[in-house]
Amino acid sequence: MSSPNFQKSAALCFAAVLAVAFCAPLPACHDDEAKNMPPKIYFASDGNFEIAPGDTLLLEPRILYDYDSRYSWTDADGNLISQERDLLFTTSEMKDYKFLFSIENNAGADTFSISVSVQLRATFDDLDNFQTKKSSVLALLPDTLPGAFRWKGLQFANVINADTSMWYGFAFSNKTSTSSTLVASSIGTAYISSSSSSNAYMAVCAPSSIAKILFPRAYSPKSVDVANDNFIYLASKFGFTTTDSAIVSPAAFADFYRVVVDGIGENGMTNGASVSIDLVDCNFDNPAKYLRLTKWSTLDLTELGQVNGLLFRVETSLAGFPPFFCIDNLRLQD
Repeated sequence: MSSPNFQKSAALCFAAVLAVAFCAPLPACHDDEAKNMPPKIYFASDGNFEIAPGDTLLLEPRILYDYDSRYSWTDADGNLISQERDLLFTTSEMKDYKFLFSIENNAGADTFSISVSVQLRATFDDLDNFQTKKSSVLALLPDTLPGAFRWKGLQFANVINADTSMWYGFAFSNKTSTSSTLVASSIGTAYISSSSSSNAYMAVCAPSSIAKILFPRAYSPKSVDVANDNFIYLASKFGFTTTDSAIVSPAAFADFYRVVVDGIGENGMTNGASVSIDLVDCNFDNPAKYLRLTKWSTLDLTELGQVNGLLFRVETSLAGFPPFFCIDNLRLQD
């Protein structure tokens, strides 16, 4: 569900090796001619990498016309780190790093900028016995607390209605659909046009102030991926009928459906900082231009600063619409 290569094992080594598909066809030339060509640097993932604290990253550039070359690695401040061809990087500090790799020989020189983001990244596709289920929502895990459950040190609010078995707060899901049929089972299903149902994420039901994620210590949230719930996407287009036969109208001009994320301070209360993303935006004269999110979209959380948790909620002009959406890839730094 995310493009950068990310591994969770603290001992895993990443190799930034260029695949053949990244390279343009090489011109036919003799060895002597090649030695007179200036060097050219390539990196996989466009030189952008994400790792967990304590992981080891092998930065191994692919170089064309690498003859009698001199190498250098420098940091963001221009300090020389290494003069070897490859760089082995590991750290426990959760922040963003910038490196500049340079190569020079008698024919010329080239440089390449590399970004490494060290972060705690909450992904949910490694849950035992969950990926194998074709279409499911898992509301609770064995490690439960009163009204919440823990996952990798983070505490997710979760409440179950004993009468209806409906969940509130957060639940694991691997259901995706772009079906045009609106049914109650659409709840907890991400409306994504290109995704595998084997990948798990968090389905969210966020009435009032229930949907909180509490951290074991203060972090600086970096970003989170957000997607539309299938029910909300279709309801905004066609409206729906409630269980007591009330008719709820679809979205019209100027309507919106917005996910808001508030920072939570050390006292457990929201601290006044918030960011938001519109999942439905009808602020257009032509209904054909109404926007409804159909893919995972990354919401920048850096404006929240250092916080002890996050509150997810919905703001909408659509009366009667339930507060459903989906999240994945919560990224945290020091």
